Amino acid sequence: MNAPIKGKHYKTGRPVEVSVEQGRITSVTELAESPARADWPWLAPGLVDLQVNGGWGLDLNTLPLQPATVLELSRLLLGNGVTSYCPTLITNGKEALVQAVSAIAEAASLYPEDAGGIVGIHLEGPFLSPEEGPRGAHPREHIGSPDWDRLCRWQEAAEGLIRILTVSPEWPNAAAFIARCSESGILVSIGHTAASPEQIREAVAAGAVMSTHLGNGTHLTLQTKPEG
Repeated sequence: MNAPIKGKHYKTGRPVEVSVEQGRITSVTELAESPARADWPWLAPGLVDLQVNGGWGLDLNTLPLQPATVLELSRLLLGNGVTSYCPTLITNGKEALVQAVSAIAEAASLYPEDAGGIVGIHLEGPFLSPEEGPRGAHPREHIGSPDWDRLCRWQEAAEGLIRILTVSPEWPNAAAFIARCSESGILVSIGHTAASPEQIREAVAAGAVMSTHLGNGTHLTLQTKPEG
């Protein structure tokens, strides 16, 4: 059992003691002494970020991606309170994504102490809208319809680490693809889309559970259809 940590509760500012055993918090106890000492740290739950493309000059989408880049980014995020995050790759060529997910998987498997905050890879594309506006900065030449075999190849290279996939449900085969992703344990997020309300409803019924930066990566004017 590690030595207890004393600090100030992030909500109340009152002094608390946190007990940790084998890397897990076992108790949080409020202390009788008040006020908390000024030199005590603020204690709060770790931050979770589901979409991290990079930071501090480190870009996960500058290829070839090196495991060392992933490790350094993980350390910097942890130092700023982010204890869990999803390294996020945007649309790119088939082989480029194989290389990138492999580098992330290598960092996570070989250096768990430094890259332990990685809870899964977020693949943002390439199954997005090809239209100007919704596509955003994603390169048009690599955008395409959902392809299960291609996703399986990336997942194999990622050693099963792909956990979130941003998809536009405007493609004809999107609902079936989303259902298959959901069954395999991949969370599907709707984003960079020009889908109709009906297509979005179909995607949700098929298993889509999230939205990637809602209101961004879409047309300036959205379709609306009165209920009833």
